[in-house]
Amino acid sequence: MRVVEFRVQDRVGAAERLMTFKDAVIHDWVELCQKFIPAAGEHSRRVIINSLPKLLDELANTLNSPVPDDVCSENAEISCEHGEERADLGDFTLEEVLFEYQLLRNVLFAVLEEEALLEREARRVV
Repeated sequence: MRVVEFRVQDRVGAAERLMTFKDAVIHDWVELCQKFIPAAGEHSRRVIINSLPKLLDELANTLNSPVPDDVCSENAEISCEHGEERADLGDFTLEEVLFEYQLLRNVLFAVLEEEALLEREARRVV
């Protein structure tokens, strides 16, 4: 019988990896948005990126927090601002904004779990 070993990454490790690869997360996410979301193709990279750097910083802070649930409200506030800004643009549908979030989640897990799986609590926070 063959034993498979794998590494598991805790919340702090995930936060460190997120900050190390923040630019790659942003780049990959923008590429996917412009490829798969029609409204995103109509706007500049700056408009697409919007508040994502701030959101990623806050996600890293949440992952680093001893009690992540106590600091999640800032993430929710940034997400609401993002949705409002997309609505103000006028050409993003609700489905496209939700798909943006799904793409971001996929990119985050791809980057964060490239070398080690996230522990359950780290996945929950993300």
